[in-house]
Amino acid sequence: MKSRFWSIVEKLIPNWERMGSTKRKAQIQNIMAFLLAFPLGLWGVIWLITITDLTLLLSRGPLFLLLLIVLVVFFKQQDFFIFLKIRSESFSRFGGSLESIITWSAVLLFGPTAIWLGLLWELLALARNWFTRRQQARFSQNFKNVWWERARNLSLSISTRTFAGLVALSIYRRWGGRFPLIGLNTTTAGLAFYATVIRLLLSGLLWGPFFLLPCCTKEFPFRDSLKEYGKFMFVSLGWAVLVDPFGILAAGIYSQMGLGAYIFFVAGLLLTSSLARLWSHAARQSYVRSQELERLDKLGCELLNAPPNGSTLSTILQKHIPNMFPGTSVEMRVFPDQFTLNSGDIAGLVSEAAWEWLKTETTARYFKPGANLPWGGTWNGPAFIMAPIVEPEFAKVIAGLCFVQTEFDIHEPFENSLPATQALASRLASALQSVRVYHQTLEHQRVTHELVLAGKIQSSFLPSVLPEVPGWELTAILQPALQTSGDFYDFISLSDGNLGILIADVADKGTGAALYMALSRTLLRTYALEYETEPEVVLSAANCRILADTQADLFVTVFYGILDLETGQFTYANAGHNPPYVFNTLSGGVPQPLDRTGLPLGIFAGKTWERQQVFLEPGDVLLLYTDGIPDAENAQHAYFGLDHMLEVVEANLTHPAKEIQSILISEVEDFVGAAPQADDVTLIVVTRDQTGVTGNIELPASISCAQT
Repeated sequence: MKSRFWSIVEKLIPNWERMGSTKRKAQIQNIMAFLLAFPLGLWGVIWLITITDLTLLLSRGPLFLLLLIVLVVFFKQQDFFIFLKIRSESFSRFGGSLESIITWSAVLLFGPTAIWLGLLWELLALARNWFTRRQQARFSQNFKNVWWERARNLSLSISTRTFAGLVALSIYRRWGGRFPLIGLNTTTAGLAFYATVIRLLLSGLLWGPFFLLPCCTKEFPFRDSLKEYGKFMFVSLGWAVLVDPFGILAAGIYSQMGLGAYIFFVAGLLLTSSLARLWSHAARQSYVRSQELERLDKLGCELLNAPPNGSTLSTILQKHIPNMFPGTSVEMRVFPDQFTLNSGDIAGLVSEAAWEWLKTETTARYFKPGANLPWGGTWNGPAFIMAPIVEPEFAKVIAGLCFVQTEFDIHEPFENSLPATQALASRLASALQSVRVYHQTLEHQRVTHELVLAGKIQSSFLPSVLPEVPGWELTAILQPALQTSGDFYDFISLSDGNLGILIADVADKGTGAALYMALSRTLLRTYALEYETEPEVVLSAANCRILADTQADLFVTVFYGILDLETGQFTYANAGHNPPYVFNTLSGGVPQPLDRTGLPLGIFAGKTWERQQVFLEPGDVLLLYTDGIPDAENAQHAYFGLDHMLEVVEANLTHPAKEIQSILISEVEDFVGAAPQADDVTLIVVTRDQTGVTGNIELPASISCAQT
């Protein structure tokens, strides 16, 4: 017997083993209830056909019959429902109407033939649902479940209307009951009440196995809430006990007081039914919205408590998104070309053109069957909602959601979920942005740390302590605009008591300029030690090697001079650098520019540079700088300027080199104010004492070692 039952199940539902445990049990429950009720329902229909007497039904007049039909249709259209909480996040819905009052009163007035009023409605409703939902059914992932649920309800409804009703009426007639019901005296009303009770008991016996079967299984999902489940059973089975006796009252009113009183009574029922329907729909919408908000809140809480690196984001989305809107399947994509999740096997149902279109939208859109699609064509599938996930900072679509309706609820239109879908998209946009910002912050911190380290390494290339030479004072400062710099300077101790003075500026800022600076500095120092008296050869050799070793679209301006500390002779070559200035005190401090003697390094191969000479007399000041000083810009976009720089130095020629440097840098900083530093600032000041007394160069060990 057991094997026969499972073979029937496999034939009715070929893929039932692939269903989840809960759905599989629900299907078995539906099929068993159907197999139990269908034979009794079929027997009842045949029995009803054999005893139908249309003459009795028409004896009261076709207009009254038509009124009954209209009332049955209207009351069925005015159905209502209530929700009962079974356990946390689990509700059951019971639906009903006052139609049974009309049909049962008609049965008591016209006999068993009046059962056709309710029965024909059931068959017409079945046909209507079949044709109107046929298109939706092709795409519904759970349509088989819905189909068997409706088949169960139909078979149980027909069996209770026909089999239970006919058995009760047979007993009623044997006990002396008559059609039509005569008055509401104790005898007639009592017999009608007994018949009603028998009918209700038989209906309970038919529906009972459906409710009790799950309780007999070990996997009963509501085992921890039997009390609430019992309430649901009581309401479902007890509704007819509360309503059907009013059918006796309606039949008695018609018999004793006539059609007018019957209509007045029914009008009160219609008002009650309409109010109950409005209330149930309002309760349904309130319940659905509250559930959506609750799910959104739970998702939001988990997203807030999740690690900021997004390591659990995929798990959280897999947990919450598929259950966000019951009766739907969802696909979520993170652009470009990333599938984050896909529930219900709907990939490909919505075309790639739809996802491309979604990248241009900012709000969620609902599409019903038969709708014209903005990306072209007409939609012949189930209703669906597409929502873009828009990054708040840049208003760019970074991901998208597609919810496809797979279960259909006539009481809750799918488009009502649009606001919740939009809210969900906003939550996900914030979550994705937070993950992006977190990783960007980490990357920024990593790069900043590396740049700080690079800046420290670069600073180590500069002289940590300046040489001390009797009769001369040397100062130097470099203020990078960023963590690393494209400027550099150097003091190189040469033989015969000479000192190489180098200042340079790579035509860029940042990391690339710093790397170019490191290479240039190394080459210039190397060739300066090799060609100790020929600055022009040093520039030429460095230029050749720079062009051979790099492919960067950069160049470097260089000023390199060799200072004879005994005589003050300064031999130099200027590769496109800002001209340094010599301020001669004997001539009144008029600045003498040391002009360019060739192009910057790193532009053309085979170029040569001229060598020039100048003498630094006692009291003279030599000023070397990069363009970060004259090009310093304030908030009003005004420049510090070359003339301003020269004026500051001219006004302070009698001061020591350290003070000249400090005064000039302070002037630049005061001029710029709160404006950001736009370029690297490098300044070298060399002064010769008025006495002209000279001595040997005293270099720290670190600089002396660089010569070896």
